[in-house]
Amino acid sequence: MQNYFLIIDGSSLLATSYYGILPPELKNNKLTEEEAEKFYNKILHTSDGKFTNGIYGFMKTLLNIIRNQDPRYIVVNWDASRSKTFRREMYSDYKGNRGKTPRPLKEQQLLMRDILKFIGIKQFFSDKYEADDYSGSLAKHFENQTYVRILTKDRDHLQLIDDKVNIWLTFPMDKNGVSKQVDSLNDSFHIDASKLNVPSNVFRVTKDIVKPYYGAEAPYIADLKALMGDTADNIPGVKGIGEKTAAILIEKFHTIEDLYKYLSINDEEDILNDFKTFKIRSGKKVLDSLNASSTNEEILGKDAAYLSKSLATIKTDINFGNLSLDVFERNIDMNKLKATLKRLEFNQILNDFF
Repeated sequence: MQNYFLIIDGSSLLATSYYGILPPELKNNKLTEEEAEKFYNKILHTSDGKFTNGIYGFMKTLLNIIRNQDPRYIVVNWDASRSKTFRREMYSDYKGNRGKTPRPLKEQQLLMRDILKFIGIKQFFSDKYEADDYSGSLAKHFENQTYVRILTKDRDHLQLIDDKVNIWLTFPMDKNGVSKQVDSLNDSFHIDASKLNVPSNVFRVTKDIVKPYYGAEAPYIADLKALMGDTADNIPGVKGIGEKTAAILIEKFHTIEDLYKYLSINDEEDILNDFKTFKIRSGKKVLDSLNASSTNEEILGKDAAYLSKSLATIKTDINFGNLSLDVFERNIDMNKLKATLKRLEFNQILNDFF
């Protein structure tokens, strides 16, 4: 076994697998739930009617990683709720732009959790925290004991990277098992993927790659999002501040706290001259956006920046008490695994791995 801790973003992996193995009729995201229901019978399912397309992709990925990357420790973390998390309590519109989870995916998440519990893989989920909060907290809790790798498609996790924590950022593969995006990224950063022990659809993001890849160093990614927002999670950011301007400001000031401290102790003329030096276009508009006052209808300026940073920051301090790393040591019950694969009618996976 390789001596590292693999943290899997279960919600990310299952959703990627689910949408990647959908019948063509359901890849039209404009379908209403009622219209989609008519095609649910085309989704991969067992003879007794259990949906399995997401589970199939999840299990195939998991078993490939176990065979090829051989992690000593494994955990899977899940998003259990959108409506009850501490972020939704903080901002009621957080992730409010997302549609309802399709019934087949919701059912498979519950079944996938049962499967992992049955075969002996540790998991974390709760209504209060999201999967990335458990990932961040587990990474920080154990990084002094072993190397940590986090498998996810969610770039929010890049803020967790340091000398001991890497992100295995996943991208879709084509029908030949090739990820052109990963190949392109490896070429751009002059990375010889053949020397990396990572899955074929993974771009390994390390400490030195974060800024050129994402626009800010890992510790300041939440600050970057505080300014530019994040449409995927419905994080507002500062209205009028785009990605390029946000990246310039964070490069100069690192944190929004230091940015707003600078704004508070300098007069407008000096600030605009500095903005010109920073090559910020429309400096007056940017300054007005940063200093805008919130209204009853909209959160703006400093209020929006501080709220957005809180929403974008992954927790790293969930209290696990005296939890030992040994709890996560890979010790899958192979008989239970085989029985599960047989019950799910995953004959191809059984033939490939056993």
